[in-house]
Amino acid sequence: MILPLLQGFVRKVSTVISIVVLSSAIFYSNNVSAADATKGKDLFKANCASCHALNSQLVGPALKDVDQRHSSEAWLIKWIRNNQALIASGDAEAVKTSNLMPSAMSTFPQFS
Repeated sequence: MILPLLQGFVRKVSTVISIVVLSSAIFYSNNVSAADATKGKDLFKANCASCHALNSQLVGPALKDVDQRHSSEAWLIKWIRNNQALIASGDAEAVKTSNLMPSAMSTFPQFS
């Protein structure tokens, strides 16, 4: 009885620690200010959180390790800004990714 509770607790603590470490690494490695981090969080909540979570699939896939599942950061930026154009261009990775999704992802050409 206590073992499953303990395992769940350890998983939650590990997740929180991972998020804190990742956030710290991002802030310090990219010289991201706290204000920028807040803007990014707000942008994610407003545009992405309805379809994506970190560790579980919602409408779209979980975003944990998304940078390791795709060819490059440049490709991810193109995908997020206008995945429909990337698919229409015949990009093999875009076509494969779109086939894994239950519905088309929104485009965000306004993102810089």
